[in-house]
Amino acid sequence: MSNVESDAHQLTNGPGQSQDIYKASSVAEIRATLAHLSHRQAAVTARLDTLVASQKDLSRELGRLDLLRAHLGSQVVHARSVSNGMLSDAASTANRISGAVKRLDQEQHAVKATLEVVEQVAELKACVLGVHGSMGAPQDWETAAA
Repeated sequence: MSNVESDAHQLTNGPGQSQDIYKASSVAEIRATLAHLSHRQAAVTARLDTLVASQKDLSRELGRLDLLRAHLGSQVVHARSVSNGMLSDAASTANRISGAVKRLDQEQHAVKATLEVVEQVAELKACVLGVHGSMGAPQDWETAAA
């Protein structure tokens, strides 16, 4: 038996009350049963009013939660877009830096190769000067050949 059916049954019979209003034999018994029923009705009405009031509070809180959930959803979308924007900026910056480092490596390699050629030319020039000096006045052909 549900609470509502139980309350309705108690309204008719009352808790622990075995007499029925239809079985009342005097006006006093009818008035006593009616007073008891009025009291029970007031108690049930008060309980129902409390339940209805709490349902309104609950509905209001649920509505507020729905609004907060919607606001949170928009904040998540905004946070993702900001995050993606930052990440794309960071990725493009990393790409630019990587390209600059590659160009720097290529230039450094070219400079090293140029230095190597310059060293070889300087060595060749020293050799040519040595050969030319040996072939000069004293004509030391062995030294010149070396």
